Amino acid sequence: MNGGYIDAHNHLQATDLQRFLGQVIPACEDLGVAQMIVNGITEQDWDRINDLARRHAFVTPSYGLHPWYLKEKQTGWEKRLGQRLIADPKAHVGEVGLDLWMPDPDLSAQIETLRRGLQIAEHYHRAITIHCLKAWDRLLDVLCSGPIPSRGFLLHAYSGPLELIEPFAELGAYFSFSGYFLNPGKEERLAPFREIPSDRLLAETDAPAMLLPDSHSEFQLPPTPDGEPINHPGNIRAVYASLSGLRKVDLSDLVQICAENANRLFG
Repeated sequence: MNGGYIDAHNHLQATDLQRFLGQVIPACEDLGVAQMIVNGITEQDWDRINDLARRHAFVTPSYGLHPWYLKEKQTGWEKRLGQRLIADPKAHVGEVGLDLWMPDPDLSAQIETLRRGLQIAEHYHRAITIHCLKAWDRLLDVLCSGPIPSRGFLLHAYSGPLELIEPFAELGAYFSFSGYFLNPGKEERLAPFREIPSDRLLAETDAPAMLLPDSHSEFQLPPTPDGEPINHPGNIRAVYASLSGLRKVDLSDLVQICAENANRLFG
């Protein structure tokens, strides 16, 4: 089976992938990748994302401020984000979010940025992609206080508890499965994805991060000069295959389900 894969979350603009784009892009095209949502982490990478979206039809841009890099946030980012969304009706917001796993988190700054991102997404009727680590109850509090974009939001690489799936889904959440959860020691991350409603399910690579185990990776890239592994976006097919087995659903049916979900969320 070939075609129709949606990568709900990656960072194709990342510096670690730049020197490989000449092989990565054709590989994804050959796989039949229909869409990848390419997420910004700082305002400095928004131009690269915009350029990728102009050159490649399967790239859907998303502009955000990752909680790890909020110290780089500059005054006026909200206005500039709004201008990006006005200029491109296909663009979305993300990634933004809450992270209590990182060293010395500034939770108040994270919450402020997330709230502003939600307001902007709601105002322009766009989706928003949310990062969350070790802060699921706080995230639920923020979302319950609104606003939330009417088309919904993505909890990318969902690693929250099983019992929060229903309240998040009632607020409009979609949940994307990461192949990283197939690594030894991550088994508890798999359980929620057996239970997530089919109409709220998506899949992602988070490339160049969140590498699959070697036993599942279909595509390999050399590590960074510092020895850090690099996840190839073409591994989205392997992510789908693993999720298909986990949910005991035919791969072609899963591809169709995720395509319908992505269309509702991202267009």
